[in-house]
Amino acid sequence: MKIGTKSLLFGGHQFLIHPILVYCAWIKVYRSIPSFWEAVAIAIHDWGYWGKPNIDGPEGEDHPRWAAEFLFNLTGSMSLWELCNWHSRFQARRYAGGKPSRLCLPDKMGIGFLPPWLWILLCTLTGELKEYQTCTKYSSVEIDMKKNPTAWFRRYREAVYQWAKDGDFEATIKIV
Repeated sequence: MKIGTKSLLFGGHQFLIHPILVYCAWIKVYRSIPSFWEAVAIAIHDWGYWGKPNIDGPEGEDHPRWAAEFLFNLTGSMSLWELCNWHSRFQARRYAGGKPSRLCLPDKMGIGFLPPWLWILLCTLTGELKEYQTCTKYSSVEIDMKKNPTAWFRRYREAVYQWAKDGDFEATIKIV
């Protein structure tokens, strides 16, 4: 079974837990309940990981496309397509001039609602933690994820919460 599929079934992007946390984060960030279609986008935004051989490699980074195309084909709404596709900061930088969608911050913040031990357990079971530990985009973090994944996760959560507090949702999350 590929890592993307494992992530959706029992990992960091688990198909029930993660959307519930993102939904709660949306309410916290925007102080409003998402619309019906925004809630659908929240529920399915990461389903594109299914069958992907990695999370942060080229295939995994393209995961938003599945939900974006699904919702566009269903509704014809370009705004829903953008909401899903640009929830990835990497996709937004690559194709949209760097501006992530309104789903980006709740997506990152939702992960931070998990207790560190549970995030580490889920990501260890799927192999995601090992991939994150070898990914160069996390190398700027002052805490070594390999030596102390709990401290790294807490620092990540602090950085996301600071990002939300600053209100600059177009800025890059800085985990240093």
